[in-house]
Amino acid sequence: MINSKVSFDVLKKELTDEEGLKYRPYKCTAGHWTIGIGHNIDAMPIDDIIGRKYSLSITLTKKEVDNIFLHDLNNVLNDLADHIPWFNELPGYQQYVMISLVFNLGIG
Repeated sequence: MINSKVSFDVLKKELTDEEGLKYRPYKCTAGHWTIGIGHNIDAMPIDDIIGRKYSLSITLTKKEVDNIFLHDLNNVLNDLADHIPWFNELPGYQQYVMISLVFNLGIG
């Protein structure tokens, strides 16, 4: 994983503002079950991340949502490290844009 010039707290606040924060599942605009800070449950189940069996009728705790967000952010930073070797050279505001894009759309 790489480190960002943008602080974790800023990333969490901004991505929460963009995605919203939900402790119960909802269908996103693309029709996927989503929870937490924009986590697509259909694409990546959360059982292993939260350490228990999850079903759509369960409300997550703040700690579980935080763990999912940290997991997702680590994946984004790893994807950026693997696919964009010059990411570390970007100024913080450009790193934020890249992080936000990959967080929302994936690296592809």
